[in-house]
Amino acid sequence: MGDNLIVLGGVVQTGTHPHPPVVLGGGVGAIRTELWWNFVARSNEDIVQAREEWMTGSRFGEVHGYDGPPIPAPELPPVALKPRGRVR
Repeated sequence: MGDNLIVLGGVVQTGTHPHPPVVLGGGVGAIRTELWWNFVARSNEDIVQAREEWMTGSRFGEVHGYDGPPIPAPELPPVALKPRGRVR
């Protein structure tokens, strides 16, 4: 943690600006994931679908503050992606 980070009873204090904490997590179980570009999914098919939805603009929202066209996702490799991670 950085020098300016203080946790006070459920509030994260950075400098002079308090922020509510964000907790992400949970049990993974036997889930294996695939990671490609900016997408995390449970299967190659989910990655293919996410890329299509990104390219068509049908699922993901607008990035506020970015002054340019959407960045296109790279082409997928010609082989299926392999799940990564440990089965717990």
